[in-house]
This record gives sequence, structure tokens and C-alpha cells, in this order.
Amino acid sequence: MRSNVYVGASGQLSNPKIPHIPGQEVFEGQACHTSRFIPCMDFTGNKVVVMGIGATSMGICFEIQKVAKHLTIFQGTPQWYVHIPNHKKTLTEEEQWCFRHVPFYEMWYRFQQIRHILDFYVDVLRAGSDANKKLQKDLTEYIKNKVNHDPELVDKMVPPHPPICTRMLVDNKWCTMMRKENVAFVKGRAKDIKEAEVHGPRGEVALQISSSPPLASSQPVSALPP
Repeated sequence: MRSNVYVGASGQLSNPKIPHIPGQEVFEGQACHTSRFIPCMDFTGNKVVVMGIGATSMGICFEIQKVAKHLTIFQGTPQWYVHIPNHKKTLTEEEQWCFRHVPFYEMWYRFQQIRHILDFYVDVLRAGSDANKKLQKDLTEYIKNKVNHDPELVDKMVPPHPPICTRMLVDNKWCTMMRKENVAFVKGRAKDIKEAEVHGPRGEVALQISSSPPLASSQPVSALPP
């Protein structure tokens, strides 16, 4: 077979990596991986645990926090993230028309969105470079300012590794969410799970629910990759 275009669509992200946590099989609340989300799961007024702070977690936690009674997030590995001014910007009617009718407009639009950072990005990719060190300093200050220089949050949220060594994420109101009264941010992974509790790495109770009836009064747990 001959072709001008090759598309690798192996679906490597379609199979979830579900972390094994001792006792998770006895938990009496609702639980799911976000790639296998349960449509009827309702977070309103519930106590919720999210495990992991990857891109999906940063996308869903802000929405969960708005309706949940309490949200506990197990961090796992700290992440670097950036503020993007036009993130989730609404396209004008003229732009939408171009997307529908102008050939290759979408590709051009995407290209012009990132072209201005490409030269800068090459230097940043070099570990130990002045550009990488400056980015690390700037991102650290960004996080500190967003959490109002709270020493506990700064200690938890600022990664020890330089930026770009893992995928940079988008700050989807993540930092400001951490200051909400109904949000707890746990440094580390869950240690174990009981019928009605989730325990943190130092044995603290991160979630406590009523266990009967399990579906009517139990609280959902959303499990994400660490």
C-alpha cells in the first residue's frame, strides 16, 4: 500500500493505568477512572477524592470543587503548569466561519498560536540552560503569588525538578482552587482504602463516608493516574 500520509492511531491512551491501592476492592462508595467515567455519578454535596494531578485532574477538579462538599486531591508527582491568557477563549463568528469553510484554516490557526514560542522553547528544553533556569524561577514565583505565599501550599506545589522534563500543563484555575475552604491537597499518594475511608501516606483519614446504603449515601472517588 502506498500513501502520502501516515497516521499513528494505536490508541495508547485508551487503556487506563489504574493505580493499585490496598483495599480499593472493599470501598463501598462509587469509584471510577476518568477514562471509564460513570455518567450517573453526581458529585453535588459529596466528599470526593481525586488521585493524581495530571492534565485530566487539572481539567476536572475545578468543576468538582464547585459542587462537592469537600474535595481531597492526592498529588503524587508535583507538576509545572503555566497560565495561558486565551485558554478556553470563545471564537468569534468570523473565525468559526473560517474553520468551516476555509481550507487548512484550522492548521494555520493552531500554528500561529504556538509559533511565537518555538524559538524560546528550544532553549528552554536544554537542562541547566539560562532559559530553563529563568523559566523555573518565573513559574515558582507564579505559583507562590497565586497561593498568596502560603508556605504549606508552596512546599507541596512547587516541583523539585526543572520544568519541561515532563509535559507542561495548563493552570485551569488550579492554584486559586487550592485556597478554597472545601479543598485539601495531600502531598503523596493514598496509602490504603477501607470500606468507608481513604487514608493518606501518613495514615490521615482523607475521606470518611456513611457506608449504608452504599449508593444512596456514599461518596464518589475518582481515580486518576498518579
